Amino acid sequence: MRILFLTSWFGLQEKVYETGFKKLLGERNVDFKVIWGNKLTDYDVVFIGRDILEDRFQYTKLNFYLKKLASEIIFAVTDMADDLLVHRIIYDKRIIAYFKREIWIDFLNNIAFRKYLINLISHKKLCYNYLTYPEIINMIKAKKLFPLLFSYIENNEFRPELEKKYLVSFIANLPPANSFFHKFYYASDAWKIKREIALLCKRYNPSFVYLGVSKPGGGILYIQYLKIISKSISAIATRTVGFDTLRFWEIPYAGTALIAEKTPILIPNYFIEGRHAFFFKNIRELKEILETLKNEKEKFIEIGMKARDFVIKYHSPEKRAEYVLKIINQLNRIKKC
Repeated sequence: MRILFLTSWFGLQEKVYETGFKKLLGERNVDFKVIWGNKLTDYDVVFIGRDILEDRFQYTKLNFYLKKLASEIIFAVTDMADDLLVHRIIYDKRIIAYFKREIWIDFLNNIAFRKYLINLISHKKLCYNYLTYPEIINMIKAKKLFPLLFSYIENNEFRPELEKKYLVSFIANLPPANSFFHKFYYASDAWKIKREIALLCKRYNPSFVYLGVSKPGGGILYIQYLKIISKSISAIATRTVGFDTLRFWEIPYAGTALIAEKTPILIPNYFIEGRHAFFFKNIRELKEILETLKNEKEKFIEIGMKARDFVIKYHSPEKRAEYVLKIINQLNRIKKC
C-alpha cells in the first residue's frame, strides 16, 4: 500500500505519523507533499491536510480530483489542528473518514465553547467552510469522525533513568496570546493554571519547575528535558492550546508517573487512573495527589514503569498509524459491500 499525506505542513505531529507509517509500510510507500494530476494515482490512499481545506485555490483543485479519481483512490481527511473546527467536507460521500486531532466528549464544556469562538474568529474569512457549534456537537456521533491523537517522538538511544532525583517536575510553556480576544477568553486562563501549579510544585521538594514562553528555539534542550522528566518520580502535563500535547505522551514514555488535567477528549485505550496515571480537575485535587506521592514514592515509581509499557504498547507512532489504517480498511470493506 502506498499513501500520500497531501499537505505542505510538517510539524511534530506529522513527524509522529510519518515515523509510524514508514515503520508499517516502508520508507518508499509514505510521502508528505502537495501534488496534483495523474501523480495522485500512484497512491492507494490520500490523506488531505487541513492546509488544503483552508486554501481556496487548493480546495478547488481537490474538488476536481475528488470527482475524477474517487473511484480509484481512497480519500480521507487528517486534520491535525487541535481546535474544534470541523470542515463541511465531512459530508462529502467521496471522503471515507475524517480524522480530527481533538474530538471532545463534552462539547457543552465552557472551555470548548470558548475555543470554538476563538477559532471561528481567527478563521472568519473561511468560516463558511466549517460547521456551526450546534452542528459540531452533533458531529461527535458521526460515523466518519475519528480521533487523530499525538504520540511521543521515538528516541532509540533513550533509556529511562533508574535513579530518581525529583519528587515531581513541571515543565511548561506559557502559550502566546494572539489577540486581546484570545488572551481574555483562553490564554489568561491557561497562564493562571500553570502559575498556580508551578507555585504548588515548589512546595514539594525536591522538585524541578520551569515555566517558559512558547517561541521558536525557546525552552530546555530536548535531550536534557527528557532526562529531567525521567529522573522524576512524577511529572505534570497541562493543556496548552489543546489537551492532546506531546508532553502528555512523553512523560509515560520516559518511565515517569503522569499527573495530568482531566481530558475531555476521546482517547481510545486510555490510561486507567491509579494504575497508569493520575488526573485532577483543580488545584485541590492536584495537592491531594502530591500529598499521596510524598508517602507512596515506590508505588508511583512502579506506576511510571507500567505506564511506559502501556504507552509503547498502545500509543506509539506505529500504533497510531495502525489505528488509522484499520479504520480505513474497515470503512473501505463496508463501502464495497
